[in-house]
Amino acid sequence: MLLVNISIANIPCLAADQTTSAEDLTYITEQYPPYTFQEDGKLQGISVDLLERIWQKMGVDLNRSIILLLPWTEGYQRTLSENNTVLFTTARLPEREQLFKWVGPAASGRDVLLAKRDKNVTIADPQDLKKYKIGAIKDDVVVERLLNSGLMREDLILENASAPIIEKLEDGSIDAWAYNDLAGIVLIQEAGANVSNYEIAYVLAQNDAYFAFNKETPDSVVRSFQEALDSIREEKDANGVFMLLQIQADLQGSLNDLDSDIANAAQNLSTAGLEGDAARRVLGELIGTNSNISNAVTIGKDGKIIVAEGRGSERAEGADISNQEHIARLLQTKIPVFSKQLPLVEGYNGTSIAYPVFSPHGEFLGGISAIIEPDKLLDAIVAPHLYYDVSNRSNITDYSFWSMHLDGLIAHDRDESQIGKYLFEDPLYAPYPGLLALGERIIVDRSGHGSYSFQVTEEDKKAVTKDTYWTTAGLHGREWRLVITKILQ
Repeated sequence: MLLVNISIANIPCLAADQTTSAEDLTYITEQYPPYTFQEDGKLQGISVDLLERIWQKMGVDLNRSIILLLPWTEGYQRTLSENNTVLFTTARLPEREQLFKWVGPAASGRDVLLAKRDKNVTIADPQDLKKYKIGAIKDDVVVERLLNSGLMREDLILENASAPIIEKLEDGSIDAWAYNDLAGIVLIQEAGANVSNYEIAYVLAQNDAYFAFNKETPDSVVRSFQEALDSIREEKDANGVFMLLQIQADLQGSLNDLDSDIANAAQNLSTAGLEGDAARRVLGELIGTNSNISNAVTIGKDGKIIVAEGRGSERAEGADISNQEHIARLLQTKIPVFSKQLPLVEGYNGTSIAYPVFSPHGEFLGGISAIIEPDKLLDAIVAPHLYYDVSNRSNITDYSFWSMHLDGLIAHDRDESQIGKYLFEDPLYAPYPGLLALGERIIVDRSGHGSYSFQVTEEDKKAVTKDTYWTTAGLHGREWRLVITKILQ
């Protein structure tokens, strides 16, 4: 996963005694949404926004137009062979240690196997990798991981870019794709494939990644980048973009893990059935091992709740929820669904991850729906990064965070009074056209940067200007926008 961390401090490039500076470097990245990607001919993404900002703070007259967007293999090989090139971001492995000069860590992420659910890829230990045809991008870190797990290079299906690998996933000629989980899901979706058909079949490794500089880059230039990166660690509110990307990584990882556990519960219900003690045990185990799941139910083909466990379950059994949008879609399409936030028959608001359940012979039986409470999930993830107290939502940094669904619902805000309001409908927001205009951009673009004016909180109505970055997390085609703001003095 791509999390580029660059200080906002004014750190020079130490150019007094050298002929090479940051302006002389060739900057290379790849199509890696939502962090770096090309849209309408323009390079976008939070990592690109951040790089431009650091150039400005360093007094470097550069902009994103000079960044080269290349297939990973080509960018990697150019950085190996051409002086004064830098590739962002690159996993730092023992096998690569002497190949580059390194600045970081600048990223954290998870390398996984992405596979179609109907492939039933099951890996209990690395030896099981040999059972499957696995695709990967040449020179990607996962190739080394797979080789270190006992595979031979000739066992792998290697390509220069993601597109042919996704084609092979779709036509069934490979079983799995080894890649970063966040970027892989986005690329599959952008290729026009149905991401609901895919799952994370196996986690290969959690890793940190770095800026990789060609070996001939002067040490003083490399040091200036490292000093910029180090400065972010000296002040906990030094860089909101870094915090946003960490929040995104943690949230997407949590959603992916929840999704995988619910998919496994659906598989267990295939043999246990949707009613009785066996079904209750499956639901109980799911809730017991996932603190973010407050309630889980089994649903018949008629859309009625059969068995319910967890918070509010005593009022749920027998209720007809077939008219709820996500349940109707589950029953019609028989594919996994991630719902919008909605009032539940259990008596509180939540979001559902729902999966179909089939018998061992392939007969559609109904489904399972597990409830998460987005505000509580986000509180647990956001608070450690923004250093606020969940009990009273007090903040000790200049940054605030909010989350919005694509219908304009404010799903999370440090100002608790705003949760549940609709940005484009509630009169609270009507006097702030800049906020509404930015809200339209946030809905259209998965990531970006802007500013708007708004009151500090509902109690403090003083209007201030807020610098804003946003990015995206989501499941099964439904996206949440994640927004971090800082009051400009």
